Amino acid sequence: MYCLVLAVLMGIALQAAGTGDGWVLEPSGRVGWQAWAALTGADWRLRDGLTWSFGVGLGLTDARIVLKSRFEFEFGRKHN
Repeated sequence: MYCLVLAVLMGIALQAAGTGDGWVLEPSGRVGWQAWAALTGADWRLRDGLTWSFGVGLGLTDARIVLKSRFEFEFGRKHN
């Protein structure tokens, strides 16, 4: 099954760099092939402009463990 995902993220830094920047609004989208799995995940900002997203899940149609990972590079945004 193919999927189209459009999302809007609102966030604020709780500590370290960026705490004084206030709220940010980050729209995103994704087109992909969808497997039937329940996933959980987290994002880890490695440095300005580079984020690692990773997670683990459980297949819903068969008993399998699903691992996911991606790197996100930010373009066109100035970092202080």
